[in-house]
Amino acid sequence: MSPGPDIAVAVASHNRALRLRWLLNSLEEQTLPRERFEILVAYDSDDAGETDKLLADHPVKPTALQFDPEPGTPTAPKLRNAAWRAATAPLVIFTDDDCRAPGDWLANAVAAAEANPGAIVQGMTLPDPQEEPNTHGAWTHTQRIVPPVVWGQTCNIRYPRDLLERIGGLKDDPPLSMGEDTDMALRGRKAGADCVGAR
Repeated sequence: MSPGPDIAVAVASHNRALRLRWLLNSLEEQTLPRERFEILVAYDSDDAGETDKLLADHPVKPTALQFDPEPGTPTAPKLRNAAWRAATAPLVIFTDDDCRAPGDWLANAVAAAEANPGAIVQGMTLPDPQEEPNTHGAWTHTQRIVPPVVWGQTCNIRYPRDLLERIGGLKDDPPLSMGEDTDMALRGRKAGADCVGAR
């Protein structure tokens, strides 16, 4: 038997097939060997099958978890929970469907986990230099996070799976209107986990 993956990439996605493709492309370029990580994309798109086709055809072969869209319901916590719960790896790293990871992202995440066993490890998130100033779409939103920060944003943060199981992941029943990632990080710290930054 071959050992399972070291780390799971958990992604929530909604109607961002192009941006999700860029994320998956960046995961295809990771220096960590492909058998050492799994990718789980939970999504609820109503984009005429674009996301379905992308997930079925992309070379990284992510595990796709499809849900029906629920109008007016903040679904990101539900989708993120579905993704990490379907994972098998002992480490779970969350990212967003509009992020692009550098090639050494997962190798660095595993190394940070080894250096900080049992800790929540938050990585750096910077605006994409190829998109500054960011003027795409109906609105713009970008983050500049130099970790660790108390907010625990899920765009680049790694949890031990056993910690997620103990604290129940993100609150999604009923979901918070915002701040579910901060709430999860605070509950993780309350449960005894250190929260450290790894740039």
